[in-house]
Amino acid sequence: MKRISLVIGVLVLTLASCGEPGKAEFDAVATELCNCMAENDADNEMSDLGFELDLTSLEYSICIKDADVDIKDDQMSAAIADKCPDLIDAHADYIEGL
Repeated sequence: MKRISLVIGVLVLTLASCGEPGKAEFDAVATELCNCMAENDADNEMSDLGFELDLTSLEYSICIKDADVDIKDDQMSAAIADKCPDLIDAHADYIEGL
């Protein structure tokens, strides 16, 4: 009987871990995205040289490429709006271009 209970417990835990990503996962990806975009903005020396180029779309696509969640999911948009609202337009543009 203990063996059956153990098997059922392992099966339940396995199935629960295979579920959809939750808010914490989307928040983590959004935080990584915000940090990446902040680093790229700080590293952009073009404006220091007198060039005004908007590289937001390019930088966004580079930063989001390794996301391990569905970036089209509404939870991703919500996480970005919460963590770095200045990127919500870049996110919408990126999703529209997919």
